Amino acid sequence: MLASAAICWVAANWAQASAFQKLAGAQAVLIALVLITWRLVYVSGTSQRQNFSVSAHITGLAAVATGALLALVGQIYQTGADPWQLFLLWALLLLPWLLVMRTVFLALLGVVLLNVAAGLYLDIHSTSFWWGASSWALASVLLALLNLVLLVLWEYSIALLDDRWRIGPRVVGAGVLFWVVTAGWAWLDDGMNAVVLAMPGLMVCALGYWVYTRKRPDLALVSLAALAAYCQIVIVLLSWIDDGMGLLLISFPLIVMAGLLLRHLIGLVGPVKPDSETKDQKAARGKEPWFFSVVRLVIMGITTSLVVALPFISMNLAAKEVWPVGAVLGAGGLLLFRLGRGDILRELGTTLMAAGVFMVSAGLLLTSPGQPDIRVVGLWAMATALYVLAASPVLRFVCAFLAIATGLMLTWSGPGEYAIFELFDLGDSAEMWQVYLRLCLLAAAAILVWVGGSRRAEPAFWAPLGWALVCGAQAMAWLAPVPALYGWSSTQSALLVLWLACAVLPVLLLGALLWSQRALSKMVRLGATLALAVACVGWMGAPGIALALAWLILGYALGRRTLLVFGVVALLAYLARFYYQLDSTLLQKSLVLGLTGAWLLLSWLVLNKLAGRSAQRLVPPVRSPESRSWRVVGLLAGLALILVVVNTGIYQREQILATGQRVVLALAPVDPRSLIQGDYMALRFEAANQLQTLLARGPTALAEQIKRQQRGYLVLQPDAQGVHRVVSVLADYPGRVQDGTRPGQLILEFRLRNRKVKIVTDAWFFPEGQAASFERARYGEFRVDSKGTGLLTHMLDDRQNVLP
Repeated sequence: MLASAAICWVAANWAQASAFQKLAGAQAVLIALVLITWRLVYVSGTSQRQNFSVSAHITGLAAVATGALLALVGQIYQTGADPWQLFLLWALLLLPWLLVMRTVFLALLGVVLLNVAAGLYLDIHSTSFWWGASSWALASVLLALLNLVLLVLWEYSIALLDDRWRIGPRVVGAGVLFWVVTAGWAWLDDGMNAVVLAMPGLMVCALGYWVYTRKRPDLALVSLAALAAYCQIVIVLLSWIDDGMGLLLISFPLIVMAGLLLRHLIGLVGPVKPDSETKDQKAARGKEPWFFSVVRLVIMGITTSLVVALPFISMNLAAKEVWPVGAVLGAGGLLLFRLGRGDILRELGTTLMAAGVFMVSAGLLLTSPGQPDIRVVGLWAMATALYVLAASPVLRFVCAFLAIATGLMLTWSGPGEYAIFELFDLGDSAEMWQVYLRLCLLAAAAILVWVGGSRRAEPAFWAPLGWALVCGAQAMAWLAPVPALYGWSSTQSALLVLWLACAVLPVLLLGALLWSQRALSKMVRLGATLALAVACVGWMGAPGIALALAWLILGYALGRRTLLVFGVVALLAYLARFYYQLDSTLLQKSLVLGLTGAWLLLSWLVLNKLAGRSAQRLVPPVRSPESRSWRVVGLLAGLALILVVVNTGIYQREQILATGQRVVLALAPVDPRSLIQGDYMALRFEAANQLQTLLARGPTALAEQIKRQQRGYLVLQPDAQGVHRVVSVLADYPGRVQDGTRPGQLILEFRLRNRKVKIVTDAWFFPEGQAASFERARYGEFRVDSKGTGLLTHMLDDRQNVLP
């Protein structure tokens, strides 16, 4: 919350701060974070559980702040540098901290940065591989190889990183398999032989299966490898489809294969050697692990899509015929599931039931409005029957979620038939009433199901319904309109009651949880509950925060790690969503988030004192002074490296601004959104359009050389109004500025990116709320040095006056 408050505050005060204040402030924050880490590591010692120590968390914040600082430099000086360079530099600068702190977070951040940098680089130099099948496939293969190397490195470093939950190998391994499947799909689009090209991907999957069943047992990665192989086979079979009969012929083999695959994976949960048994295998004995449910869900999605598509292709169904066909499929699937013997028939029945409930839901939404209550009752009756009679957790989740979502859409009252999709535009308190009422009911039902189901003889029966309610409530919170934080007096008192009800949910859960913890003193239990109750005032009107905290507390209380992780992800996602809500100003958001975060931090410190937990107990010392010394050296060396690189770049850009020549180019802006500064204009210069036309005229030696090296140089000359026009184009930079130019002319570098000409930058950032002012921009002003390197400095109006 404090980090989110800082982002909002920086964005709100962006216009008032000078470039020096922005850069100095960002570097001061980075230095402060590293010094705090130094204090924890060198003076107080660091935790032996390196991933959960306070110093590890603060180092992670410093790593994120490093990326923000690099982005800040590029945005202040409007350099227009390629994004892949920023991400690669960011990853390299974090290496010293990774080597000394050895945390999973830093390693994962490095993996993500390398993947993003590689993806952006390939997107640039393969002529936008996202849209070209051949280049897309090649880029996917290269990214798979990159992740394979990272996976091997992580496996050999897993003890150093103390990755007890094997988070890294699973994330990186999933990346390898994702890009392998993506390459297969791209080759299918390119019309190549799918069978031949699928073989390398299947070999990679087989290798992963062998390694993680024999050498490094990990059921999660085994499941992912099996799922990737299944997807490869699906791609091959899809390449053979010509009509509805072809779809029918491949659907049954895929369902059979799914049944055999799932049976094999479940068999792997059986007894293993004690010395090779992993934590996941221990947890999986006697029940299905969570990653099996993910595999089931993906496979069910594939097979269900094929079954749903079949009647549409072969029977040409009308809208009113969709739900009856779905009802027949659901009934037939239930019959197969209940009477069938063997995994194949049960899997076929599960697929037919999933397709049936989906078609009934879609059919009821497609039919004409009228008597929505009858339609909802019919759908819920079918979903309830399938939920009770079909003992499949994934199918139960699908039935429950579709019933809840369809019921919400069918019973929604508004200006349109399904006004639920217009939640962002609701402003009347009467309209918002039904939003928050449904949200509160879903959240309360989710809590009751989770708590009540955990006390039943078969808690697994209620878990899918609990997950469906949790996902539905969080989705409603994401979509719910948020009135101005200081506009409560203008709303109905009943709506305020609903807001308060959403906000106090985590308070009630925490109070109930602490009440059962008799080992804690009454003051601690009461103080923690009251602290959260005061904090809930800050997020009234922001239900996503309250619900995410509720899932966190609920997951901790019930021992459900997946629910706890869901709460963390939901909280981070909603904070990002909260930034873009326009009902409140950024300054108001920063105030609310800052006060709430500061209050929670203060409460945590006080409650720790009351609980008698000293700093030494919270952060146990490391084993030897030598280990502390080299960690401190690595931290300070990493900080020094970052500051040197950043300030060297700042100095070089300041030199261009001080000594560069002035250039004015005509432009045509458009206006989307940005993340930190609030708004930006996407720039398109007339000179770029002229060059684009020149390159498209036909194959010439100059055009081919420019396209090959992805860059070139414009020779510019000012006209009578001082606006620079393109005189000629050079592929290479001349030995001297005068070579190839005449008096009064100068050279400006351009680049080819995503089949477009990019002159310096393609965006101009400005503070929030100033979009109207920059709509008058007609020219861009640059400073260009003797080597053709330019920086965009100002936007000018039609009279070439600088826009504020």
